[in-house]
Amino acid sequence: MTLCPNHRIWLGLPGRSHRGRQYDVHDLPDILHAQRRHYRLARHYGRQTTADAFADAAHITALWARHGLHDDRRKPLIRAFLGHNPLTGRLPSGDPITPVVTYPETVDLARVLAMPRWRHPAGRATKHDLRQFRRDISDHLRIHYRPQGNSRDPLLRWFQKRHAPRSP
Repeated sequence: MTLCPNHRIWLGLPGRSHRGRQYDVHDLPDILHAQRRHYRLARHYGRQTTADAFADAAHITALWARHGLHDDRRKPLIRAFLGHNPLTGRLPSGDPITPVVTYPETVDLARVLAMPRWRHPAGRATKHDLRQFRRDISDHLRIHYRPQGNSRDPLLRWFQKRHAPRSP
Protein backbone atom coordinates (compact mmCIF):
# COMPACT_ATOMS: atom_id res chain seq x y z
CA MET A 1 0.00 0.00 0.00
CA THR A 2 1.46 3.34 -1.00
CA LEU A 3 -1.57 5.57 -0.51
CA CYS A 4 -4.27 5.79 2.10
CA PRO A 5 -7.33 5.59 -0.16
CA ASN A 6 -9.55 7.46 2.29
CA HIS A 7 -7.23 10.34 3.12
CA ARG A 8 -5.15 10.38 -0.09
CA ILE A 9 -1.92 10.54 1.84
CA TRP A 10 1.32 9.00 0.52
CA LEU A 11 2.33 6.35 3.05
CA GLY A 12 5.45 5.22 1.26
CA LEU A 13 6.47 2.08 -0.51
CA PRO A 14 5.99 -1.26 1.26
CA GLY A 15 9.12 -2.41 3.04
CA ARG A 16 10.87 0.95 2.69
CA SER A 17 11.40 3.48 5.41
CA HIS A 18 10.09 6.89 4.42
CA ARG A 19 11.37 8.59 7.57
CA GLY A 20 7.88 9.30 8.83
CA ARG A 21 7.02 11.48 5.84
CA GLN A 22 3.48 11.38 4.63
CA TYR A 23 2.60 13.63 1.72
CA ASP A 24 -0.86 14.91 0.86
CA VAL A 25 -1.54 13.84 -2.74
CA HIS A 26 -5.27 14.56 -2.91
CA ASP A 27 -4.82 17.15 -5.66
CA LEU A 28 -2.26 15.13 -7.68
CA PRO A 29 -4.33 12.97 -10.05
CA ASP A 30 -1.27 11.42 -11.72
CA ILE A 31 -0.34 9.76 -8.42
CA LEU A 32 -3.91 8.73 -7.64
CA HIS A 33 -4.35 7.18 -11.10
CA ALA A 34 -1.00 5.41 -10.75
CA GLN A 35 -2.26 3.71 -7.59
CA ARG A 36 -5.18 2.23 -9.55
CA ARG A 37 -2.83 1.10 -12.34
CA HIS A 38 -0.61 -0.49 -9.70
CA TYR A 39 -3.56 -2.51 -8.31
CA ARG A 40 -4.57 -3.62 -11.82
CA LEU A 41 -1.00 -4.65 -12.55
CA ALA A 42 -0.92 -6.85 -9.43
CA ARG A 43 -4.23 -8.45 -10.35
CA HIS A 44 -3.04 -9.12 -13.90
CA TYR A 45 0.49 -10.46 -13.26
CA GLY A 46 0.26 -11.51 -9.62
CA ARG A 47 1.76 -9.96 -6.53
CA GLN A 48 5.27 -11.43 -6.78
CA THR A 49 5.85 -10.62 -10.45
CA THR A 50 4.49 -7.13 -9.88
CA ALA A 51 6.65 -6.62 -6.79
CA ASP A 52 9.76 -7.76 -8.65
CA ALA A 53 9.02 -5.61 -11.70
CA PHE A 54 8.16 -2.65 -9.46
CA ALA A 55 11.46 -2.97 -7.55
CA ASP A 56 13.40 -2.98 -10.84
CA ALA A 57 11.37 -0.04 -12.15
CA ALA A 58 11.76 1.98 -8.92
CA HIS A 59 15.54 1.57 -9.09
CA ILE A 60 15.59 2.73 -12.72
CA THR A 61 13.28 5.72 -12.25
CA ALA A 62 15.20 6.84 -9.14
CA LEU A 63 18.38 6.86 -11.25
CA TRP A 64 16.57 8.81 -13.96
CA ALA A 65 15.46 11.36 -11.34
CA ARG A 66 18.98 11.63 -9.95
CA HIS A 67 20.35 12.30 -13.44
CA GLY A 68 17.44 14.50 -14.60
CA LEU A 69 16.40 12.13 -17.39
CA HIS A 70 12.86 11.79 -18.78
CA ASP A 71 11.62 14.43 -16.34
CA ASP A 72 8.53 15.82 -18.08
CA ARG A 73 6.12 13.86 -15.86
CA ARG A 74 8.13 14.49 -12.68
CA LYS A 75 8.44 18.28 -13.03
CA PRO A 76 4.84 19.13 -12.03
CA LEU A 77 5.01 16.69 -9.11
CA ILE A 78 8.32 18.07 -7.88
CA ARG A 79 6.91 21.60 -8.15
CA ALA A 80 3.83 20.51 -6.15
CA PHE A 81 6.02 19.32 -3.27
CA LEU A 82 8.91 21.78 -3.36
CA GLY A 83 7.25 24.84 -4.88
CA HIS A 84 9.93 24.91 -7.58
CA ASN A 85 11.98 22.58 -9.75
CA PRO A 86 15.68 22.06 -9.04
CA LEU A 87 17.78 24.21 -11.37
CA THR A 88 19.60 21.13 -12.68
CA GLY A 89 16.37 19.13 -13.01
CA ARG A 90 17.99 16.47 -10.82
CA LEU A 91 16.91 15.15 -7.45
CA PRO A 92 19.75 14.33 -5.07
CA SER A 93 20.35 10.70 -4.22
CA GLY A 94 18.12 9.71 -1.31
CA ASP A 95 15.83 12.73 -1.64
CA PRO A 96 12.69 11.79 0.33
CA ILE A 97 10.32 12.98 -2.43
CA THR A 98 11.91 10.74 -5.08
CA PRO A 99 9.63 7.70 -4.50
CA VAL A 100 6.43 9.77 -4.63
CA VAL A 101 7.33 11.92 -7.65
CA THR A 102 8.60 8.92 -9.61
CA TYR A 103 5.66 6.70 -8.63
CA PRO A 104 3.54 7.21 -11.80
CA GLU A 105 6.43 6.48 -14.15
CA THR A 106 7.57 3.60 -11.91
CA VAL A 107 4.15 1.95 -12.18
CA ASP A 108 4.12 2.41 -15.96
CA LEU A 109 7.65 1.06 -16.32
CA ALA A 110 6.81 -1.89 -14.05
CA ARG A 111 3.97 -2.73 -16.43
CA VAL A 112 6.48 -3.20 -19.26
CA LEU A 113 9.05 -4.96 -17.09
CA ALA A 114 6.40 -7.42 -15.87
CA MET A 115 5.51 -8.50 -19.40
CA PRO A 116 6.64 -12.13 -19.85
CA ARG A 117 8.23 -11.23 -23.19
CA TRP A 118 10.67 -8.91 -21.42
CA ARG A 119 10.85 -10.45 -17.94
CA HIS A 120 11.49 -14.01 -19.15
CA PRO A 121 12.72 -13.80 -22.75
CA ALA A 122 13.27 -16.95 -24.77
CA GLY A 123 16.81 -16.08 -25.81
CA ARG A 124 19.19 -13.43 -27.08
CA ALA A 125 17.65 -10.19 -28.23
CA THR A 126 17.45 -9.30 -31.88
CA LYS A 127 17.42 -5.77 -33.26
CA HIS A 128 13.67 -6.23 -33.73
CA ASP A 129 13.31 -7.11 -30.01
CA LEU A 130 15.16 -3.97 -28.97
CA ARG A 131 13.03 -1.83 -31.30
CA GLN A 132 9.86 -3.39 -29.86
CA PHE A 133 11.11 -2.86 -26.30
CA ARG A 134 11.84 0.81 -27.07
CA ARG A 135 8.36 1.14 -28.59
CA ASP A 136 6.73 -0.45 -25.52
CA ILE A 137 8.67 1.91 -23.23
CA SER A 138 7.77 4.96 -25.32
CA ASP A 139 4.09 3.95 -25.57
CA HIS A 140 3.55 3.05 -21.89
CA LEU A 141 5.69 5.75 -20.30
CA ARG A 142 5.01 8.50 -22.82
CA ILE A 143 8.71 9.29 -23.09
CA HIS A 144 10.99 9.35 -26.09
CA TYR A 145 13.23 6.45 -25.08
CA ARG A 146 16.15 6.03 -27.45
CA PRO A 147 19.12 4.24 -25.90
CA GLN A 148 22.25 4.81 -27.91
CA GLY A 149 24.11 1.78 -26.62
CA ASN A 150 25.00 3.78 -23.51
CA SER A 151 26.15 1.21 -20.97
CA ARG A 152 25.20 3.65 -18.18
CA ASP A 153 21.50 3.59 -19.14
CA PRO A 154 19.92 1.49 -16.34
CA LEU A 155 16.97 0.40 -18.47
CA LEU A 156 19.17 -0.75 -21.33
CA ARG A 157 21.33 -2.65 -18.79
CA TRP A 158 18.18 -4.33 -17.44
CA PHE A 159 17.17 -5.33 -20.98
CA GLN A 160 20.65 -6.64 -21.86
CA LYS A 161 20.93 -8.60 -18.61
CA ARG A 162 17.58 -10.32 -19.30
CA HIS A 163 18.61 -11.14 -22.85
CA ALA A 164 22.12 -12.35 -22.09
CA PRO A 165 22.90 -15.93 -23.08
CA ARG A 166 22.22 -18.38 -20.28
CA SER A 167 25.03 -20.48 -18.85
CA PRO A 168 24.54 -24.25 -19.17
